[in-house]
Amino acid sequence: MKRVLLEICFGINVLLCLAIVPLLLTVLLGNDSIYSFLKSESGYPLRLLNIPLLILWVNNFVIWSKKDKNMGQLALLLFFNFYYNPFYYRSAVKNKWI
Repeated sequence: MKRVLLEICFGINVLLCLAIVPLLLTVLLGNDSIYSFLKSESGYPLRLLNIPLLILWVNNFVIWSKKDKNMGQLALLLFFNFYYNPFYYRSAVKNKWI
């Protein structure tokens, strides 16, 4: 059951990483309609997608503290958490830490 929940969180994280690219492009081009939508009341359900990201991030920290202990990995998890989460999760699966 835990592995299924983590796989769902992983999938949401990957989808949001892919969705951030068009969002950045629209903001760089000067269109702030997506930002306004996300800040409005109707964009609130999309903000709830941060919960699975947080679950995966905390799980990666637990795995790091029990199995990995590499300071480079910790720095990447801390500073690039949203983008590095899927990569660290897949390496943990590959090393059979999950």
